[in-house]
Order: sequence, then C-alpha cells, then structure tokens
Amino acid sequence: MTETIAGPFNPDRPIRLLPLTAWLKAIGVAFAAVAALLGVAVLAGYVLRRSVVVQIWPSLPPMYPNAAIGLAVAGFSLLLVAQGSSTWKPAAVGGGVLVCVPGAVSLGLHIAGAGPTWLEGLWPDDPFVPATTPVPGRPVAETCISFVLIGLAIALLASGRAPKVAQGLGLGAATVGMAATIGYALGVDRAQLGGSLVTVGMALHTAVGILLLGLSAVLIGPEVGVTAQLTDAGPAGRLGRRLIAVAVVAPLALAALAATLNRLLPDARLAQSIVAVVQVASLGALVLIPIAGIERFERVANDAIRTARQLRESLTERDELTDQIASHLFTAPVQVDGWTIAVAQEGAFGQLAGDSHQVVGRDDGHLLIAVLDVAGHGAVPALLAYQLRGVIEALWHEAAPIDQIANALDHTVGSQGSIASGVLVDLDTGTGRAFVVNAGHPPPLVHRTHGFAEWTRTRPIFGVDSPSFSPDIEQLDPGDLLIVYTDGFIEARAPDRSMLGDQAFIHLLETVIDRPPDVIAATAVDAARNHAKGRLQDDALVVVLARNK
Repeated sequence: MTETIAGPFNPDRPIRLLPLTAWLKAIGVAFAAVAALLGVAVLAGYVLRRSVVVQIWPSLPPMYPNAAIGLAVAGFSLLLVAQGSSTWKPAAVGGGVLVCVPGAVSLGLHIAGAGPTWLEGLWPDDPFVPATTPVPGRPVAETCISFVLIGLAIALLASGRAPKVAQGLGLGAATVGMAATIGYALGVDRAQLGGSLVTVGMALHTAVGILLLGLSAVLIGPEVGVTAQLTDAGPAGRLGRRLIAVAVVAPLALAALAATLNRLLPDARLAQSIVAVVQVASLGALVLIPIAGIERFERVANDAIRTARQLRESLTERDELTDQIASHLFTAPVQVDGWTIAVAQEGAFGQLAGDSHQVVGRDDGHLLIAVLDVAGHGAVPALLAYQLRGVIEALWHEAAPIDQIANALDHTVGSQGSIASGVLVDLDTGTGRAFVVNAGHPPPLVHRTHGFAEWTRTRPIFGVDSPSFSPDIEQLDPGDLLIVYTDGFIEARAPDRSMLGDQAFIHLLETVIDRPPDVIAATAVDAARNHAKGRLQDDALVVVLARNK
C-alpha cells in the first residue's frame, strides 16, 4: 500500500495513511449494507414463505422476524453514521435506540424466565418459528446481548461521543457473531451446542449479520477512537496494524485448520492433537511478531529522539548566533557631552534585520553616525549588515576620511552581489561641523527654528561600483535636531496598500519636535506600526541626534 498521508503535520492531529483510511471506511459501509440487506431479505422470506431465506437449511435454526428487523435497522443506521451529516444524526441515534431497547427487553425476559410476550407475537403459528429456544420466536440470549451492544455503539457513533467505547462495543458484538460462525464452520450441530466456548445458538445468518454489524461499527469511523491508531502513519500505527493482523488472522486460521482436519481425518483425536501442536507452535511464533515490532518501534523512536536532540542543539546554536548578531546590530548609542542621541528600530521579519546603525566616538572629538539599509529581509541581509559594521568601525578608528569609508562599503556590498543605501555622518562634536555622505538613502531631516530642511543625496547606492563623490559639509548649531531614518517609515503600508509617505511622516515629527529625542524616535516607530496595523513590510530604523542649547 502506498503510504500517502494527510498533511500538513499537526501534533494534535496525527498524519494518516489515506488509502488505508478510505479502505477501512469502505469496508465498514459494505458490511453495514450487507447486514441491512440480509435483514430485509429474511423479512421478505417470511412474507413470501421462502424457507431457504429464513432458515437456509432444515437442520439449522431460523432467523426470527425481530432479529431480522434488528439487522435491517442497525445496518441502515450505520450507513447514516457513515454519511457524517448532522441532518441524519437524529435518525441514526434513533435507529441505535430502536436496536438496543428491544434487545435489552428480550434479554431481561430471558433472565426473568418469562414466557411469550407481544415481542414474540410476529407470525406465532408460522412453521419457520419453531421452539428452537426456550421461548418460541425470541432470539437467544447471545443475539439479544449483541443487539444491545450494537445499538449502544450506533447511538454513540452517531452522537460523536466516546468513539473508543463505541468501537469496543462493536468489537464485542463482532466477537459473539464470529464465535457462532466458527461453530458452524466446525460443523457443530444445533443439538451439540451446549456449553461450547466457541459456539452459540443463534441462526447462521444471524451470526454473520451480527459479525458484519460489529465490524462495521469498528471500521466506519477510521479517523477516531482506537481504529485511528491503525491509520496512523507513524511507528505506533505500524505496530498496531501488525498486532491487529495477528489477533484476527491467527484464530481464523486455526479454526479453519481444525474444521478441515475434522473433515479429512477419520480419527477426531488425531485431528485434535495436530491442532494442539499447531496452536503451541503458532503461539510461540506469534510472540516473536510483537517483539520484532516493538524492537523496530524502539529503534525508530531512538532515531527520532537522537534527531530531535541534534535539531534542538542546532536550534540552540542558531538562536545564540542570532542573539549575538542582533545585539551587535542594535547597540545603545554612545552619549557625548552637549549632545543627546536616541535610536528606535522595528524589524519587519524575525529578529534579524537588514537595517543597521552605528554611533561611534573617537578620541579626537569626532563622532560617526552610520545608518545602513541592506536590500532584503532576514538572516542574509543581517549578516551583510554585520560585516559592514566591521568595515566601518575598523576604518573609522584608523581615522579614514568618510569618503574612503563609503568607497570601502561600496566595494564590500558589490562583492556580495547585493545593494544597500546608507548615510554616513562625520560630526565634530565641538564645532557642530558635519561631513555627510548619502548613498541613495532617504534624505536626513534637520529641524531648526524655522522648520525642517533636508540633507541631499551625494552618491548612488552602495554596490553599483559608483565613482567617488566628495561629502557635503553641513552645520548643526545649538538647538538643532538631526533625524536619520530608513525607508521603512515612509513606505509603511496600511491594509489598503496606502503608504505613510514623506509629508505625513514629517507632520508627525512636527507634533513631537519639542520632546526629548527618545520620545521622538519611539513616536516615529509607533506611527509606522499603527499605520501598517501592527505589521511592517520593511525594517524601520531611526536615529535622532539633538545638539543641546
């Protein structure tokens, strides 16, 4: 069987073998249909006086009309259960009750030793209803018990309650029917039934019908209860299928062997001896099958545990690496006398972002502010941003001019087959003089007493092998405010795909421009997040630098 399984995997809903599930349900439906037709056929036999239908053979007991009604109602009720529709649920539950209650009443009458009642009043003078039980027309106690079990199973299955209990009841009824069927297969005559453990006194076709109904109750819901273990695609399911095969096939094979030997061998004691030897040998062999299955299950389980442990260790290492990179990409800015610096960031996807910032001081009083936006999202852009930080910091501490740092970034980004925008600011914290390189990045905003102004772009983005450009020279005076941000703010999209935009972003900043830099930065992030209804499509990073008055 091809092990096609249902997915995706959900630990609360195990994956199943789809062909096996379909086959089991189809078999359950077929069994229910055959049992229902068998009951209808016997009722028709009573109406048409066809003994071959009612009794099958003159020496065999007949199926009584009330038993035929029970088979028909139970079979059709199970077919309604198989539909799985709430429309037919009341009818299926009612059918289960209609099967269970008469069986329970008849069983009670058997226990009480009562004589004939109205339940046995169907065709009282019919020759098909002889005194084959203590009360003419009343099914034997085993048949009554079976109908009680089957009726309860149908009611539970139809209501969707306790599927394991329902399947257990169905299996119990199937066992009674199987015992009677095996008794007939062994050639045990009605007069020889007394006290046998493998035979009961019900009619042959009643036994077959009860066997089919019991198995149908077990198989008709292969996705629930105990039967669901048989359709599980995991090791437990494979072990369960093997054990079920052993439990079902072995008794049937031994019964068939016994019946065959009884008919072929003239000496019954010789046949019994051979069967006994085969039973002992079979039991020894059958012990090995579950052991082999358990060993294989343990091996698969150990392999799964080992794989899970390795995966957990790998995930732990990955998480540690991610934490290290994230902590370096987002570090608290240095604080310089006379200046206030704040940073806020919101990642669009996961912990790692392609946006990066650096605020690095130097002994000569210069301060480097670097904001980069590497194209893309996730781990790869974050790793490149992490690499660029090393390039910037190494050159900065070597007192390299800012245009040389920009050229090094352009070469590094291009060698990785990527692109990035960025702003580099070399600020003399004593004088407020700033050398600025803007490589295709949103223009930084400077707020002075008369409002906002923009620092223009000085070169194309990093990674396109652009020629060198001289940095612009700007000035930050006491009371000025510098805001360097990435495009994740102005490109924040609402559910209707509308962007926040430059003008709305600047207007927002104006409303909090008199607040401290950390409040301004946090407000910008909150505004982008709120506009996007909690989920940004691009990383957003802002650095706010204020020269104190």
